[in-house]
Amino acid sequence: MDQKNLNSAKEDNNIKSPSDILRILHIDDDETFLFLTKKFLEQISEGKVEINYLTDSEQALDVVDANNIDVIVCDYQMPRMDGLELLSKLKTQKSEIPFIMFTGRGREEVAIRALNLGAEYYIKKEGEPESQFRELYHIIQKVVDHRRIEEDLIISERRFREFAELLPETVFELDQEMNITFVNNYFLKEFGYEICEINKGVKALQLVSPEDHDIVARTFQKLINEEYAPPLEILALRKDGSTFPSLTFSNVILHENQPIGLRGIMVDISQQKQHEKELLESEKRFRTLFEESPVGILTCDLDGNIDNINKYALNFLGSPSKEETKKINLLSFPLLMKVSFSSHLKQCITKKQEVTSEVFYTSKWGKASYLKYRMVPFMSNGEITQVYITFVDVSAYKEIEKELKNQKEELKDFSSFLAHDILNCLSILEGYTNVLDKDYNKSYIKKMLSQIEFLREFVTSSFDFIQMEHKIEKKEKTDLNELVEKIVKLSIPDSIVCNLEKLPEVLCDPDKLSRVFKNLLDNAVIHANPKKIEIKKRIYEEKLEILIINDGEMIPEKNHKRIFERGFSTKRRSGIGLIIAKKYVEAHGWELRLETTEKTTSFIISIPQNI
Repeated sequence: MDQKNLNSAKEDNNIKSPSDILRILHIDDDETFLFLTKKFLEQISEGKVEINYLTDSEQALDVVDANNIDVIVCDYQMPRMDGLELLSKLKTQKSEIPFIMFTGRGREEVAIRALNLGAEYYIKKEGEPESQFRELYHIIQKVVDHRRIEEDLIISERRFREFAELLPETVFELDQEMNITFVNNYFLKEFGYEICEINKGVKALQLVSPEDHDIVARTFQKLINEEYAPPLEILALRKDGSTFPSLTFSNVILHENQPIGLRGIMVDISQQKQHEKELLESEKRFRTLFEESPVGILTCDLDGNIDNINKYALNFLGSPSKEETKKINLLSFPLLMKVSFSSHLKQCITKKQEVTSEVFYTSKWGKASYLKYRMVPFMSNGEITQVYITFVDVSAYKEIEKELKNQKEELKDFSSFLAHDILNCLSILEGYTNVLDKDYNKSYIKKMLSQIEFLREFVTSSFDFIQMEHKIEKKEKTDLNELVEKIVKLSIPDSIVCNLEKLPEVLCDPDKLSRVFKNLLDNAVIHANPKKIEIKKRIYEEKLEILIINDGEMIPEKNHKRIFERGFSTKRRSGIGLIIAKKYVEAHGWELRLETTEKTTSFIISIPQNI
């Protein structure tokens, strides 16, 4: 069949063949044999072949370039150009199409030459026709499958190389002698080599600090022998002699199920190493990341059985061991069912979706805390195979949340109280202004000034209250005698006797503590009208106590519990001075309380001696 006949045959199949159709070019000078071959192969393959044929081997050189052909089946002895000449010219043209010599007149030397030139098979036309063509079809299938696999490998290799160039990490390949056969551009920048140096020959051990040579060589041999080896943590060596810690992940490269080298990725872990105090062996690194994680981690199967659990999780639960913990089934354990943990896990498994929640949980071992957890299904081929669960103890955050809520309520109450007192004071001032407009009297002026002084004191105290800290972090050693003497001079008039006992040094915020003593002394002077005030120290129940004692008017017993309430006052005062004093004392981690005797009233600051 000439080129015209070939094109005509192709027009009969103008619908593109799927990838499982074998496209065969058959070249033979015997048209009858070409016809029989076509019929037998179509019948044997059940229509899974597309056969085009030529009687002139010279035309094949043009046809091969212009057509998508999976395999060439060619006779040996033909006019103008025999099969060996055609094979030689095709290889000269860099043709990769598999070539099968199918001839009835072959000698052994012809077969050898054909195979040496690159033919995949040499088959003699002999024997019973159907068996002969079945063997031919089988060989065609084998040859084409092999070629397609090689083409897929080439495509895969190209994609790998393209992907490797995108990665911000070192990617490499080694042969069986540990020669570097491929590196990406990131490697060249990281290690300081030129690609021409790599092409000339660089050994893998040239990139490793000498103290790690042995472990690298051993790991290489394990992987080449298809044995397991963990990610390798080594000191990498640059061309200029500088080093950096690295973690290398490697896999064996197989060709026809035989190891031919390694492919891997090397990660610079310098930043991680700066924060690590101790290093574990490289084969335990991933386990360490799991075990030492600052959050609880556990994995379970689809039946709720725990596969693994880390150290944080065991401590969180108060569990004595992993073995004891694994006895708990996450889907049926009563305590977990009670807090809906089990139902959330079931939801994660059945709906294949992530679940996040918070609960207050008391473990089997009595450990109670607020738990925030996240369940994530692990998917493989569209099916869930495992569930990863992470959780943290959020009890501290809950306490902060509660404290913020209390502060918000406190601020709300205080703002109402503040507005009430200020508006009340302004109303009084406005009233006196109206009276003065009709009846000028100096006593009104004094009362107005008194209201203004009250307002000034109230605003100052309110400002102090708003600025109060719930915990004082920065403290300094302070001489209480020196601090209290200054406050006494400011707050206690000469008409009141003040006895100040020698006081010790304490760790405190001196500004805040000055405000405490000022408020307590002002309170005594204004509300109690004492003749004498004493400031003493004592050791009581292993605590240092500072006592501010006055002999003035007694506080009624009914007011003892209310004395530190916001807004409580026995006179026209702001009523927050004692609150400020108490809050500042408690912010130091101390205690302020009231004690009375028949003749005296004492405010006592109690200081633990270890603070």
